[in-house]
Amino acid sequence: MWKLVVPRTPSQTIGIRYLSTCAKRLSQYPPTYFSNPSPAPKNMVGSSPLIPSNPASPSHITYSPASNMPTQRKLGFGKDVALCMAVFVLTYFAIDNYISRQALQTESFKNSMEHQKALTLAQLSFNNARKKREIQILNERKNFQKREMKMALHIALLRKQLEATGVKPVNINEAINEFEKNVKMENSLSNITGTSLWVVDDADIKSHLPSTHEYDKK
Repeated sequence: MWKLVVPRTPSQTIGIRYLSTCAKRLSQYPPTYFSNPSPAPKNMVGSSPLIPSNPASPSHITYSPASNMPTQRKLGFGKDVALCMAVFVLTYFAIDNYISRQALQTESFKNSMEHQKALTLAQLSFNNARKKREIQILNERKNFQKREMKMALHIALLRKQLEATGVKPVNINEAINEFEKNVKMENSLSNITGTSLWVVDDADIKSHLPSTHEYDKK
């Protein structure tokens, strides 16, 4: 196909080159007013700049943190003071609890030692009293047996004397009947046997009854 070529004048060629260069620059770099802090350029219609119909709400407005620095410093200082006071109070209570516990342990140990000492003394006193009582019982038993043997020998001598004079001694059955008739008995802590025996006052044999303490004489 054949094309019709229209010859260009020098001014047209220069204009076309200038427009091409401007188009390339605009496609590579944005307009300078986007990065320029100066007011936006005027629009084509009027002289006033373009203002958005719905301005940004106050919630989207950011404030400078420089105005909140004193308040934040006060809050931080108050927190530090409260933390120091809490640590001081906890330390005080811990030390006071430790001192009180040590004092209670010392008092408890002291009371335990005093109680142990009193218990030891009571045990020694009880053992001494028991030994003393055992010795007393042994001595009373020994004296009782000696007294009993002396009375038996006395009875034997009297029977021998009666037989020598031709008088028949009283037999054992008559002595047992006299015992059941005229002898009384009751409990007694002072006696080793735990009982006390005596002859009633209206018995005619009481005047002939010897004293048991007479047999204790050496």
